Amino acid sequence: MTREITVKKQVISWVVSILVGLVIMLFPVSETFTPEIRMYLAITIGTVLLIILDVLPKMFIAIMLPTLYTVTNLAPMATSFAAYAAANLWMVLGALFLGKIMEDTGVLNRICYRLIIVMGGAFSGAVFGAFVATLVINWVTFGAGWVVALPVVLGLIKAMDLKPGKESALICFAGCAGAIDSGVAWFIPQNKVMYDSFVQLVEPEYGGVQFFTPIAYNWFTYVACVLCIVVLLWLYKRDGKKNGSQTVVAGGTKEHFQTLLDQMGKMSTDEIKALVLFVIILAGCIASTWTGLNSTYLFMIVPYLSFLPVIGFNKVAKESLRNLNFDGIFFAVSCLAIGNVGNLVGFNTWFVGLVTPMLSGKGLLFACLVMFAIIMIGNFALTPGALLASFGSPFVSIADLMGMAPVASLFLLNYAGNAIFLPHEITGYLILFGMGYWPMKDFVKGQAIKSVVYLVGFICIMFPLWKIMGLV
Repeated sequence: MTREITVKKQVISWVVSILVGLVIMLFPVSETFTPEIRMYLAITIGTVLLIILDVLPKMFIAIMLPTLYTVTNLAPMATSFAAYAAANLWMVLGALFLGKIMEDTGVLNRICYRLIIVMGGAFSGAVFGAFVATLVINWVTFGAGWVVALPVVLGLIKAMDLKPGKESALICFAGCAGAIDSGVAWFIPQNKVMYDSFVQLVEPEYGGVQFFTPIAYNWFTYVACVLCIVVLLWLYKRDGKKNGSQTVVAGGTKEHFQTLLDQMGKMSTDEIKALVLFVIILAGCIASTWTGLNSTYLFMIVPYLSFLPVIGFNKVAKESLRNLNFDGIFFAVSCLAIGNVGNLVGFNTWFVGLVTPMLSGKGLLFACLVMFAIIMIGNFALTPGALLASFGSPFVSIADLMGMAPVASLFLLNYAGNAIFLPHEITGYLILFGMGYWPMKDFVKGQAIKSVVYLVGFICIMFPLWKIMGLV
């Protein structure tokens, strides 16, 4: 009976995905809505539905999605599979390999036990511990630490012996909030370069974004992250009471984790070596802000020093590499083709042209909300970095015409870029989702709550404050 239900679900999922794609292919084309954009939307939305319905292995989607873009002539293979030659793949591969090494040597469990103990030993403490730990990593690396933070999040999940479900989803949410979302209100050098260049297109005398500018404009992001975690924890506890029982983390007490930590004894030589590799990468990421060193090289070299004699630990490293979750990594990287191909076929240009006329003669709050909506929908096809690159110039032009500070429109763009619904919209979220501990229904639920908090927070708090500051 169970098998029949599973087969029926798969058939329905395939039929729905294909039908949606076929319906999109019936849309009439025009000079701006080209056949290429129509085909792109049909393939992308159909595939995203298959991801949401969770009926295919991640490796299958990793192969199928860029292949469909290629065989339909939407993009050459070099574009469809471009993410495999980009820095993100090798950064993530190196970071997750290092994380697996740290887990297998025991040092990651040691760190996570200590973090859980400091936060009180309870599950809610571990959730906030994930947020605080990744937030600090993001701060000290000036936004470059999200890759380093992923192993810490996975380590917490495994240290607490969690299976895929609501508990692991909460840890993942909190970790991404600290490692990724918090970057909206922090000084990130590469963002500053883009902000300054865009604003100077309409205000040549603009002096540039300063260190505290992101915090002054977008500090509410931190409040929003904490609010979302509180709401999700409340819903989690409410569901537990409603169902008559609540899934309790094994031994969810401070004493239990102290016992586990004591049982580990003193740090082994391999643990110390693994920790040194982690510290080298973390220090390199921090120093890259001033040295100009490409931190990608750190992830491509340092973790693999573990294979060397004397300074490494060959046996553990081989086992760690053998057990790495390559399916999740390849799935995440292939999904980046959505943004690359969308940009190539002109999806973002078409969408901006479609929405921009709506702003004529409207107030600044309305204009900001339309821009917010543009980014939320644009997220579907472009990563936050690509959004900033693609929409930065149009946004500052719109802001300048409407009497709004051009730089404020860019901070709005960056803020709204984290209001997402699906994993593929932000690389870090996608990578962690691909590891298998974040069920799709919990992902969508958490991100929907976050998007509502972001939107309401902007209307009720950020926009009034921006008005007081003279930005709008």
